[in-house]
Amino acid sequence: LQAFPALAAILLLADLGLAAVGALVAALAAEARARELIVPLLLLPLLVPLLIGAASATEPLLREAGHSEDLGRYLALLGGYDLVFVLIALGVFDYLLDD
Repeated sequence: LQAFPALAAILLLADLGLAAVGALVAALAAEARARELIVPLLLLPLLVPLLIGAASATEPLLREAGHSEDLGRYLALLGGYDLVFVLIALGVFDYLLDD
C-alpha cells in the first residue's frame, strides 16, 4: 500500500508513452498500403525502452523490500521518453495527416 503512489506514477507515465508512440505510428501508417505490416514493425522497437523502463521501475516496488533507490532514475527515463515522443508527435501530426 505504501508503494501505490510510485506505482501509479509509473503506470501513468508508461500509459502516456504508449499512447504517444502508438498515435505517432498510426499516423505514419495511415496512408500506407501495407499498414498491417508497418505498424508492428515500427511500434514494437519503439516501445521496448518504455516497457523495459516500466518493468524495471515496478519490479522493486512489488517485492516485499519496498522502494527502490533507482526509482527516480526510472521515472526520469519514462518522463524523458514521453516528452520526446509527445513533442515529435505534436510537431509532425499536421504534416502526416495533410492530404
